[in-house]
Amino acid sequence: MEAKDCSGVIMRHIRFSLDGVRLPGRISVTASLSLLLLAAGPWEAWAQSDSVLEEIVVTATKSGAQNLQDLPLSVAVLSGEDLDNSGIATTMGLQSRIPGLVITRNTHLGQPYIRGVGSDVVGPAIDGAVSVYVDGAYQARAASQIAALADVERVEVLKGPQGTLYGRNATGGAINIVTRKPTREFSARGDLQVGNLDQFIVRGSLSGPLVADRVFGRLSVTRNQDDGYTDNILLDKDGDDTDILHLRGALEFVLSDRVTLDVAGYHFDRETRALPKALNPETNPSTLFFGATVNDDPREVLHDIDSGLGVEQWGLNARLVWDFEGFTLTSVTTFDSLDETGYLDVDSTEIPLAHNGVVWPRIGEEWGEDAEFFSQEFVVNGESGGLQWTGLVNYYVADAKTNADNDLPLFGFAGIWQSEFDNEAFGAALQLNYALTEKFSATAGVRYSYEKKEFERSQGLVLGGAPLILVSDDSDASWKPWTPKFGIEYRPNEDVMVYASMTRGFRSGGFNLFAAQSEFDPEFIWSYEAGVKSTWWDGRMRLNAAAFYYDYKDLQLQTFLADRGAGAAATQIENAGEATLQGLDLDVVLQATEALTFEASLAFLDGELDEWVTVDPDRPTEGVFDRDGNAMPRAPDFTASLAVEHRVDLGDLGSLTLRGEFYHRDKIYFTAFEDARVDQGAIDLWNARLTFSSANDRWFVAAFGQNLGDEEYLENVLTVQALIGQIGFYAPPRTYGLQVGFSL
Repeated sequence: MEAKDCSGVIMRHIRFSLDGVRLPGRISVTASLSLLLLAAGPWEAWAQSDSVLEEIVVTATKSGAQNLQDLPLSVAVLSGEDLDNSGIATTMGLQSRIPGLVITRNTHLGQPYIRGVGSDVVGPAIDGAVSVYVDGAYQARAASQIAALADVERVEVLKGPQGTLYGRNATGGAINIVTRKPTREFSARGDLQVGNLDQFIVRGSLSGPLVADRVFGRLSVTRNQDDGYTDNILLDKDGDDTDILHLRGALEFVLSDRVTLDVAGYHFDRETRALPKALNPETNPSTLFFGATVNDDPREVLHDIDSGLGVEQWGLNARLVWDFEGFTLTSVTTFDSLDETGYLDVDSTEIPLAHNGVVWPRIGEEWGEDAEFFSQEFVVNGESGGLQWTGLVNYYVADAKTNADNDLPLFGFAGIWQSEFDNEAFGAALQLNYALTEKFSATAGVRYSYEKKEFERSQGLVLGGAPLILVSDDSDASWKPWTPKFGIEYRPNEDVMVYASMTRGFRSGGFNLFAAQSEFDPEFIWSYEAGVKSTWWDGRMRLNAAAFYYDYKDLQLQTFLADRGAGAAATQIENAGEATLQGLDLDVVLQATEALTFEASLAFLDGELDEWVTVDPDRPTEGVFDRDGNAMPRAPDFTASLAVEHRVDLGDLGSLTLRGEFYHRDKIYFTAFEDARVDQGAIDLWNARLTFSSANDRWFVAAFGQNLGDEEYLENVLTVQALIGQIGFYAPPRTYGLQVGFSL
């Protein structure tokens, strides 16, 4: 196809694909301008460029390194350079580049959703619906899922259930964080970043050979400090200052031409006054318990105590790769330890009503959790003729102890909660891909999982210094699900692949420490997906698309029921009957010239509950309601991420690179009750970065800005309307600063 004909073909396809689709609000204008820019661009000049997109290599399917375009599933990938260019320092920032991914926070706890599937339920015996891995190590706790992206090679986000190769707790998908490995030659890199809100970030790494041709090492450190973006005007203190330290060391041993061993260890420490919480101005003042004040300025809070949170993690990871004749064996062994402590003003008001650890089932004045995790996985990959196969077995065990006090000064007593939790899981899977012809291939896989949870808890009161245990019980449960996958792929030529698949996902059941009826069941999801991976113009444009339909059963949903007269509340976890989600993902990257790149990612989503009969937490005395037709929480109808990057060559002086980004997300509800008081309307965020790089790329200076429009919006809302109203967690305001760095 000649270059001069490309614009017409593209615009015809765009008009066809968007026919009948009503893009909401300002995004329609932005999308139209972006499409016109592509259509009116200098296509003939671009076609003469020799620049091509770099090949993206991933390990998402546990089948060794593969080209992203050869994978018959929807995967979004951000390299370490992508993260730096977008100013993404933690997993929270990934959503600005990956439509369909929504990550909210409950204080320091991460709650990722992919395509509307996730979990706002957190606790020691409760698992998420999106699995997060760091170098193959499963991050089981919500406190681990807002991870510092320090010395990262790439992040892979797998969209949709991954029940066959990843197993449990990946009904929404999986996030793989892959860190940088030791280099064969000496290298060093570092940068310093300062900005408003007293932000100070310093990062550095050293890497190179320790024993010639045999042992290589890498050491990295990250320190991140800021004063936050809220003030506690009642106590005249910062509301959410943060101090993060991340250390990591890695060794690679080349034992032979066929055997390598990678060993890594890390330490992570985070101290903060927690994510700022304030009563949502949408709260109905007549329902506020004891007449708490609703402040219209979310950057100023009225907390009667000085909150604090601490998270300390450390871990070891060993990866052995052994190449045999005809197959490869990979062993991944991990050990992780997590220690959490904290003290929070749970009611988020000036009234000394409830002081506790965090708004989740481990409430406590001086609360803490000590948890340890161990996992072992063996993966075998092989190929014979037209058959490619992957087999794996894994074992996982976790042990956690929690202790908590919930101080209620107005009532003159405290509640106490204690628990011990043991989790054991085993999985075995086999996945085959067979080339039926030169152009057609088929995939079939199945996984058997066994999981057991044991839970002991005690609940009581402290009156006059003496504990009174009111509830003490032991519970256990086990599950044995099968999660298959079937697919077919068609490759009409080397640049295009069309695929279709169906797969089943499984999320563990569990126990809720805080509720009288603590046990809840697993959830299951069937996914049906069809997509295309394509490369155009001799490698200068990549266009990937996927359409999907989810049949969701027994999904786990949370409600918060309050008894205002008793001054008490309880988190309830229920298995809703059914839900359906369907949508479309579209990703386009165009390397127009060596100096000019366009990126566009769009996500369309339609999700609703089909069956859920429950009590409305805002109207608990009115009995049960049928929530059929309610929107799924954190499932925006439309999300878009657009970017343009232009590099100007300054000759011997170096180069200047300007990058602009735009992110739009439609309205989301934070609960499944479709309450306008617990939603966030559409948001539009603008980011920009200007970078000067030396001619030899050894050093750079950059100026950056994020949320340049200073959009004020909620990241999360907790509703206890019958007791204290809605508690809102607000996102950062406009941030800006300077960064200098070097690379040797």
